[in-house]
Formats: sequence, C-alpha cells, structure tokens
Amino acid sequence: MGELLQAAPIRGKGRAVCLLRDEQYGGALFQPDTSSLETLREVLSEKNTLHEVSFPHLSGRNFSEVEEAFFEYLEQQRIRQATFVTTGSLSMLLWKVAIREQKRIRNALVIGGETRPLHSSWEQVSSWLERKLPLGLPFRVQEGNFHALPFLQRFRFPVFLFTEEHASLRLKQEAEVLARELPISWCVPSDSQDLSQIYRQLQEVPAKCPQKNR
Repeated sequence: MGELLQAAPIRGKGRAVCLLRDEQYGGALFQPDTSSLETLREVLSEKNTLHEVSFPHLSGRNFSEVEEAFFEYLEQQRIRQATFVTTGSLSMLLWKVAIREQKRIRNALVIGGETRPLHSSWEQVSSWLERKLPLGLPFRVQEGNFHALPFLQRFRFPVFLFTEEHASLRLKQEAEVLARELPISWCVPSDSQDLSQIYRQLQEVPAKCPQKNR
C-alpha cells in the first residue's frame, strides 16, 4: 500500500476483523496516555484475525487513491467478509466498501463516523450560498468529493454508532445523519467508556435483523 496506508502486523486467527484507524481522530479514548486502543486490539484479535490499517486523515484530495489502496489490501489479504471497526474519517472507507461490495461487511462499529470529507473554507461558503439560492451557483467548482448520504439507506448490515461526549459539533451532527439514514443501526450512549464491551454487544446482533420502521 506504499505511503498511502499503513498496515500493522496481523494478529490472531479466525474470522476477519478490520480496524480502520484515523491517526488524527482526537477522541479521548484514543489519546496516547490511555490503554483503550491496545485493549480494543486485544479484544478484536480474540478468536479473530485482526487487520489494522491506519492513515493520517482522509480528504477530498486523497480519497480516491486511499480507496483503491484499501481495496488492493482486501484482495491481497483475501478478506471476503469482515467485521469493520472504524475511527474518524476512515469510516468513509467503510461506506465505500458497502457501495462497491456490501457482501464484504458482516457488521460494523463506527466511532466518530463521517459521511464526507471535511470541506475547505471555500466549499463551506459555497455550500451555504447554494442552500440560499434555489438555482445554486453556476460558478461553483465540483471536485467530485465523496458523499455517503445518498447511499446509506441501501446498507443492510448492523452498525453500532459511537460518538464521544466531548466530540465536535460536526461529528455529533454526522452521527445524527447516520443514525437517521442507516436502516439497521444503534447509537451507543456517549458516556460509554468500554469500547471492548460495545464490540462484544455488536457481535450478539444477528447479521440479518429487521430494519427500522420509517
């Protein structure tokens, strides 16, 4: 995967689990002075094969390259189906897998999830103006940035959504969107501190379970 994605040594043996870690995710549970990340790794590798992939942060500029690098990794490791655990912007790789090859996903724990890359200041202003003008802005440059929102209702795998209590307003708003649009999802209380227990609860949910009533 070169310089795009960093793959940690594979741990454990059994069903595949993919930990997609955003190195810039600022959650309190993932700070250097906590043991939460290593504890989570230990639990994920119990009776499973843990594949951990990390990247500094996804953006509109690097998204396509990182996406292709990750799919190459899935093929190289022969990962046909896995549980996915994602942090921060790397949740967008999960949505891309779901769009392209949904059968690869057994279930998912999404921590601080996002639906699209963070906009530049100009894109944020342009988006605000577009909402004000019914015909939009003809001079706006479309960069083709990925946005998962139109696809979320198609996903048919269980998702646990966890957003920390002190997360940014943007991440809390993203969590609301995901909870509303994903057909099979649950929001984990923001004051939960034991990610390992949250993961174990996810494994108790049947892969095929009823969708939400809308």
